[in-house]
Amino acid sequence: MDPEPPIPAAAQDINPYIKAEDRLIHAIEKQNVAAVEEALNTGSDPNSPGTGALPPLEVAASFGFIEAGRMLLAKGADIDRVAVTRVPGEDGKLVERRGNAALHTAVQTGQIEFVKWLIDNKADLNVRNGRNSTPLDVAQNSAEMLKSREELAKEPEMVADLAARTAKTQEIIKLLEQQGAKTTQDFETKKLEDIKGGGIIGKLPPEIRGATVSPEPSEKPKKEVEPKLDALPGDAPAPSPPSVP
Repeated sequence: MDPEPPIPAAAQDINPYIKAEDRLIHAIEKQNVAAVEEALNTGSDPNSPGTGALPPLEVAASFGFIEAGRMLLAKGADIDRVAVTRVPGEDGKLVERRGNAALHTAVQTGQIEFVKWLIDNKADLNVRNGRNSTPLDVAQNSAEMLKSREELAKEPEMVADLAARTAKTQEIIKLLEQQGAKTTQDFETKKLEDIKGGGIIGKLPPEIRGATVSPEPSEKPKKEVEPKLDALPGDAPAPSPPSVP
């Protein structure tokens, strides 16, 4: 008997019964370069999530699959595209829900090389996701969560794994900050500075500026201070007020 012909690279690990609109996503998930190339060359939309929720570039970001990212951009993928899904609302009608851009997902999954690749390809460092968070917000939140889990972990292997992931996330934070990325709080602070200082109001004519900014009262009323009991030994310190995200 003649030996069976080898399986083409584009068909290896690929489900032959996958829907046509899902071939590209499936190929990226399998990290099969040949299958990604074939799907793109035979009509797959580089921005379409198929029947799933995530655009192809975001799926590639979650795997750190840079080669797929290159092919997607070459075929016109939107590097800052934010995933949009349609889900049932409270009244049962479908409503749109925004998710992440590829940079948020690469940050969240610790794919530092993919983060660097996105930066090199001019991704928007301050793109907002459905929660109005920037990639730096996501990185800082991830670092805090990983650190908390590391402190609670007991098994040495888990502690080591979480410590490594925390260190990688801190490296991503440093990288984003070096490139000029901002948090949502940074933007809010800048708005307040513009209003109080020489920004929006500072550019107005003096007569309008004076009417816009409320004058400070000459004397502030004194507040009565309630007597406080001394803390007892062993009492936990009073919790700090929650920070504004």
